[in-house]
Amino acid sequence: MKLTKENISLLEKTLINKFGVIYLDIRLEILDHLAIELEQLDGEFEEIYSNFIASKKEFINKTNISLNQQSSRTGLKLLLKNIFSMKFISCFIVMMLCISCLVNIKGKVWFLENFEFLPIIIPAPISLLVLVKMFSVKQKSFTISLFGITNSVFLTYLFLIIHLVRKADNFYWIPVFTFFITLSVIYNYLYFVYIKQYHKSILN
Repeated sequence: MKLTKENISLLEKTLINKFGVIYLDIRLEILDHLAIELEQLDGEFEEIYSNFIASKKEFINKTNISLNQQSSRTGLKLLLKNIFSMKFISCFIVMMLCISCLVNIKGKVWFLENFEFLPIIIPAPISLLVLVKMFSVKQKSFTISLFGITNSVFLTYLFLIIHLVRKADNFYWIPVFTFFITLSVIYNYLYFVYIKQYHKSILN
């Protein structure tokens, strides 16, 4: 059986609407596998499609879960790779020097009153964009994993670390705060790098 564009389109819509295979890279991998199997079958597409999809329910669900878990690991590795990169370390050192100077001049209380929520405010616009695009049929899974994991780190700061920062002395809280503020800047950088790469892949 030779699949038409309409057949492929129906198969993709089924993966999205029936099985919740949202992310483009995962969907294309499953779609490719199913299309190859369909083309090896005899008969009319309309006659065998429903039974074929029903027989592949377990495969689709398991593969979707497995590939999502794999993309989460990829996102975590990408985040760690950027944290241990020279650009992150350089940015961290510069920011820690600036923060230390401000704290020495103005004091910890003044600094935190004005800047303690910056690690949440800086990435907020990008986080909202990521949330809006999360269920886009063109979104790739590793991107959501990367930004989802990073947002979890920011939430940890908001609900836990910020309280420790308020209580700790300068030797401890300044490097911790600097890490989160640096991460918030790198987070924005990573998003725009990804957007550039994504548009380049479309044009190519």
